[in-house]
Amino acid sequence: MSVLRATLSPDRLRRYRQVVEVLARQGFGAVLHESHLDRRLGMPARLLRRQIDPAMLELTSAMRLRLAFEELGPTFVKLGQVLSTRPDLLPAGLVAEMTRLQDQAPPVPWADVQAMLETELGRPVDEAFASFDREPLASASLGQVHAAVRHDGLPVVVKVQRPHVEHDIAIDIDVLRDLAALIQPRVRAYLITDLNDVVEEFATALHGELSYVTEARNAERYARNFAAEAYVVVPKVYWDLTTERVLTMERIDGVKIDDLERLAAAGTDVRRTAERLTQFFIKSIMEDGFFHADPHPGNFRVLPGDRIAVLDFGRIGRLSRRDQLLLARLARDVVRLDARDVSDGLVELTAAHGTVDSAALERDVTRLLHKYEGMPLHDVRIGPVFQEALDVAFRHKLHVPGQWALLVHTLSVAESVGARLAPDQRIFDVARPYLLRLALRQWSPATWGPDLLDTTGDWVALGRTLPRTTSRVLEQIERGRLTIEVRVGDLDPILHRLDRIANRLTVGLLMAALIVGLGYVMPAVDFGGPWGPPQVLAVFGFIAVCLLGLWLVWRMWRLDRRRP
Repeated sequence: MSVLRATLSPDRLRRYRQVVEVLARQGFGAVLHESHLDRRLGMPARLLRRQIDPAMLELTSAMRLRLAFEELGPTFVKLGQVLSTRPDLLPAGLVAEMTRLQDQAPPVPWADVQAMLETELGRPVDEAFASFDREPLASASLGQVHAAVRHDGLPVVVKVQRPHVEHDIAIDIDVLRDLAALIQPRVRAYLITDLNDVVEEFATALHGELSYVTEARNAERYARNFAAEAYVVVPKVYWDLTTERVLTMERIDGVKIDDLERLAAAGTDVRRTAERLTQFFIKSIMEDGFFHADPHPGNFRVLPGDRIAVLDFGRIGRLSRRDQLLLARLARDVVRLDARDVSDGLVELTAAHGTVDSAALERDVTRLLHKYEGMPLHDVRIGPVFQEALDVAFRHKLHVPGQWALLVHTLSVAESVGARLAPDQRIFDVARPYLLRLALRQWSPATWGPDLLDTTGDWVALGRTLPRTTSRVLEQIERGRLTIEVRVGDLDPILHRLDRIANRLTVGLLMAALIVGLGYVMPAVDFGGPWGPPQVLAVFGFIAVCLLGLWLVWRMWRLDRRRP
């Protein structure tokens, strides 16, 4: 039995096989076989060599992978959506295909929904609500939404988590961790991002989406951030009907933001609506550092007065004050077409000082900015510009934090949604006053005052400890006891390979010694007379040499097969 199979629980082994079978059916069996996953799971190789459906041959590999993710369910759908924001991990064609993933699922039977509601709320559904529509308004991978009415007559929407989805996702995350650990050594040379880190980052984000209490708090934070902005409407959370798996919010009816026909019929000023949508995102990013990271049109409704209702706060991005200032500087430098400062900003963003060819990076940034030279500012779309800048960073093996990749993806999608309403409206026009306020805030005493106090405190603490620390170091140098530890990254695989080479050399030398010894012994042994110790030892030595030789050849053949 394989080591991996022996360590898997029955649920994980069952899910592993399901994942492998779905991928094989979509034509990825050869890839799985090359990674020896079938042997690790104790699966027959024929499952991976099965013929792909002829109809699938007309689809690209990116399309087939998307279909596989949709078939595998919630975790893989969410994973695909995350990967669609990470061009440092996937080719451009695959990233584009992942953006088409549909987060839809068959409705959960009413009996299961009722059981979940009554378990979470601690009372029958008819006691919690005056009425509850059994048919869902929408059904997604993690939960589904129902219309209901509170006993005080207020209409609400109730999001109910799918039964067992937490358990299923936990198993899938374990499977993804195993796969990342298996694949990472084979692709380390081609990726600047560790797949294990990607899986952990994804797991953290997904667990956040599973917590409806967290989503409710996100909504309330948005309501506070936009309390002074009458054009943004955030639905109210009803905490008496909200738990970790049930979320009850005010029902807001409006026109979907990209439904141009209904907007026109309602007399909506689409240009003002587009400007307000852009203001919503720019303020969230530049002022609050807390932005809606799932900006597809279904999450925005247009209300009378050209107000915008924001829905679904499960996926949120965050920026620190340092990141906000860095973003503002990058935007300023792009407008000025300053390739050197843009290059420096990319290096600062990735924290990669000393590990990049600065001259080559600046040349690539210069080529990028030349595309926009002479172009009116209102014709420049900030999302694609930042995405191209990140692509340059990826080509230079700079590790871009996932939150920045999510930010650029959000800006690109939000800008494209706004462009459907007002094609000539550009995000730079709306962003300019926010960028100016952010720059002024950077030099405000209210901003640098606390930083100055913190820095002063750090220097005072350093002044107290430095003499004592210096004295200890000098004392160790004087006694000859100073130890300097040097760590070399990715050294373990090299040492492991050297160890295997040394073992082979040892066995080879042992075989050579035995062969030479037998060469002297065999002619001197009389095999025609009575057998004694010399004859037995000679035969035993001959057999040992043959077995060692066969074992060494087998080991070399096996290791060569496993080598990626």
